[in-house]
Amino acid sequence: MTRGLLIALIGGLASATFFLAVRTGAPGAIALTYLASVPVLAVGLSQGLLNAIIAATIAVVAIMIGIHATAAGIYIAIAAIPALIVIRQSLFSRPGATPEELDWYPIGLILGHLAAYGLIILAIVSVYFLGEEGGLTGKSQRLLEAVFARVTAANPQLVIPVEGIARYLPGLLLSVWLLIAIVNATLAQNVLSRIGHAIRPLPNYSSIELPNWMSIALALAILFSFFSGVIGDFGRNASPLLSTPFFLLGLAVIHTLSRRVSARGPVLFGVYFLLVIVGWLSALVVLLGVLEQWISLRQRFAVPDGDQENE
Repeated sequence: MTRGLLIALIGGLASATFFLAVRTGAPGAIALTYLASVPVLAVGLSQGLLNAIIAATIAVVAIMIGIHATAAGIYIAIAAIPALIVIRQSLFSRPGATPEELDWYPIGLILGHLAAYGLIILAIVSVYFLGEEGGLTGKSQRLLEAVFARVTAANPQLVIPVEGIARYLPGLLLSVWLLIAIVNATLAQNVLSRIGHAIRPLPNYSSIELPNWMSIALALAILFSFFSGVIGDFGRNASPLLSTPFFLLGLAVIHTLSRRVSARGPVLFGVYFLLVIVGWLSALVVLLGVLEQWISLRQRFAVPDGDQENE
């Protein structure tokens, strides 16, 4: 067995173990489940796409043996395919300005691919539940009612806006999935870069640029959210999913512009602290990301610095 195949085998088994960890019921085991794609990402970003496919296949087989085909299908949809998308696009490059340089595939476009994949998942789920009463929203509401039944039974005075949450539940879950996919890819790339095994160099995250179609798609999703039926369901749930990349772009703008102040660390700490305790401020960060998409705030107001750190 070659070194690459051995690494793929270890990565695949590690990924399956992470994914199945939640079944142990151990405290914190769910965190390992969230990291299920990291071993496959580490294999791909260090050994190439083929070995990543082998690792993902090993993980799928192991999960099927450990549980059943349904769990393996969930793993494929939320962990394996996103990881392979990231790996495939991340390893694209072309000759740079000099023979020694390579221009690597932009991370903003990779993020666009992940968002597009999320939209495909949302479309499939929306069509799948067309036959259900109330469509996707109705299915989400019944799911939430079942989840909160014990809570409300023990606390009758507690009022949970199940119907309101259900209207946006799939989109919120997809947003969380997208953030987890981004964190996992960043974690794998950063670790590999630090130990010297990454194929591509560490990107400058604060220079992220999103594809133009995403702002148009976000505007359409917000417009569709005012419709009824399946179009409204799709628009309401596509909006938070598509807002997530612009939230990250807005944070990149804040990081870039914070170089203009001397107390940069405390300023950034204050921004993140406010985002945690004042939820609606996230909408302003999304708006900042949308503005950056069209008027390039970082280019207009950034402090010239040829040695910007990777953030």
